[in-house]
Amino acid sequence: MIRDRAASEIRRTRIVLRVATSTGLARTFTARGLGAAALALLEGGANPALIYRIYAADRGAAPAIIDEDGVIDFATLWERIRRFAGALERRGVGRGDTVLVTLKNRVEFVVAQNAAALVGGAAVTASFHATTSELEYLASHARARVAVVEAERAHDLRRILGPSGPVV
Repeated sequence: MIRDRAASEIRRTRIVLRVATSTGLARTFTARGLGAAALALLEGGANPALIYRIYAADRGAAPAIIDEDGVIDFATLWERIRRFAGALERRGVGRGDTVLVTLKNRVEFVVAQNAAALVGGAAVTASFHATTSELEYLASHARARVAVVEAERAHDLRRILGPSGPVV
């Protein structure tokens, strides 16, 4: 079991390093960013959220997302991802679980998607225009443990997921 998990982490680390070097991304990091990447990989943190951890260490004050609400820098974005990952864990989300995310195009979408990855889960995304029956289909087939939705859709998802599936 431990050997299988270690082998899996090594494979994931190789993939991350291959992507970082083949895309030229690794050349853009400072020593702080490379240090954050190495630490995350040693901790088994090879997942899609890794890039935000690296950028938070490497260039924390740089703009990460600009939307109608303003500018969010990488350090703030990474902190939000970490906090939301903690909230997901408190709701029982972990390795192998799915999180249904149906939000409008805004910062919270990026946060929810990467927080799911950070706890070892996967985000299943759906358009915020999806019908209730479409969301029901996705939640059922993806076996969503939790749903992250706009406030106006919370009632629909509570009905779909039932009492065992929190809606955030």
